[in-house]
Amino acid sequence: MTVIARGELTFIGDTAAERTDITPPNSGSLFLALDTKEYFVWDGSSWQILGGVAASRLINTMAPLTGGGDLSADRTLAISAATSASAGSMSAADKAIVDKLNALLPISKDPTGFTDPANVIVTYDPTARTIALTGTVAAYWQSTPISALTSGWTSGSHANSNGVYYLSYDGSSFVWSTTPWTFEKLQIAYVNYRGVGGDTFAIRECHGLMPWQAHEEFHETIGTYRESGGALGGYVPASTAAANRRPTVSACVMHDEDNVTTNAALAAGSYTQMYLTSTGVVTWVTAAAEIVPVLTLNPYYNLFSTPNWTQVLMANNSYMSVWLIAIPATASVQSQKYRFVWVQGQSNGNLASQTGLTPASLNLGNFSSLASEFVFIAQVILRYTGSNWDINSVINITGNKYLHTSSPAGYLTAVDVQTPLTGNGTVGTPISIIPGANTGDFIRFNAVSGVWEVAAEPIALKELLLTPAAAPLLDAEGAMYYNSTAKAVMVCANI
Repeated sequence: MTVIARGELTFIGDTAAERTDITPPNSGSLFLALDTKEYFVWDGSSWQILGGVAASRLINTMAPLTGGGDLSADRTLAISAATSASAGSMSAADKAIVDKLNALLPISKDPTGFTDPANVIVTYDPTARTIALTGTVAAYWQSTPISALTSGWTSGSHANSNGVYYLSYDGSSFVWSTTPWTFEKLQIAYVNYRGVGGDTFAIRECHGLMPWQAHEEFHETIGTYRESGGALGGYVPASTAAANRRPTVSACVMHDEDNVTTNAALAAGSYTQMYLTSTGVVTWVTAAAEIVPVLTLNPYYNLFSTPNWTQVLMANNSYMSVWLIAIPATASVQSQKYRFVWVQGQSNGNLASQTGLTPASLNLGNFSSLASEFVFIAQVILRYTGSNWDINSVINITGNKYLHTSSPAGYLTAVDVQTPLTGNGTVGTPISIIPGANTGDFIRFNAVSGVWEVAAEPIALKELLLTPAAAPLLDAEGAMYYNSTAKAVMVCANI
């Protein structure tokens, strides 16, 4: 050790530890450690590093960093291992896995979607031309939460011109487009805009976190389907009373792939009708009293007569199918008018021909370009007879947008008949021909009374036409025939 005496003593040591062996007589003495190149100053009781901090100074840490403490000893800081519940360090192997997953995200584009689609309330304002989201609003874009989407979020406005609009999120901004979105986008809503007060409505499109390729495949092959509800009630088959042919519709739960919508029940007497005009243009009628257009008590059917679709009154004693469609409409009052739509029949015929129809037999014109999602849920067969109309039967339709099956329900429990028929078609009273009183009685039409009746013997005939024959068919007394050879009427005496 070297000691230099200049006023206060200065000590030079090979190691910093050597200072602990020295107790200078005066404060201010210095010690230079050659190994660490550090200066220490004697404060009268201990050596303090020159320009340093007191040993009582603390190094504080918080999770996941550990190893803090005061400066009285060496401290080793470390990061605790990460868990599913807390942050921390990861191994090189784990980091490699994370890097692979992060590299896959731009390729897979998943997960993207809403966490709870059924509880996202979508409302469209046709005046402001905006979509608002309330309820459980949380969504992801390729595994990253979209912080802007919270309950109360409102979109910007789409253009103020008639057309269809698609609202989606592309990872950086919310976009209104007039062309259909691609399926890796976060879909939010679809709007058919026809001006304020026009046939404007919006459809919920807030899908969940299913892989986008699966979503696209299901959209093209399954589409919308009904889970439950949507049952017709409040009607009475074969009744011409107005109230008895105005059905109600129960609340209907439907799926647009993984997007669940519940349509509120529909009361009787306020219907949205749909039919085609011109060369196939969809025409809507809202708040209609009946499920089909009528002229007083005679329904119309929608007939295509080249080159246009026309309205033709049903013929007497004929039938027509009317179809009920459910649409996953948004919660706004305007859109709710279109949650259940009654599609006018496009043909008129007998019961068998109408019962055999399916949704595939309909021409929907440009409807599919106006409503992105819909499903058929019922076929209602109407009958027009005796200058009035009724609901003959209701057929429940199950399946999805592209594949439907029908289950007859609500058929007539009895029928009316006219002479010469009797009965009502039930097991207890089957339909039969009115009985005669005697063997040989005839059933004939009475032009005076306008009804069929049983005519007892003898019967007065103005003329009897016999088929010429060479011999009698029956060799029995009383048999009569016209002999073509003798040119005479022959009566068998059976002698």
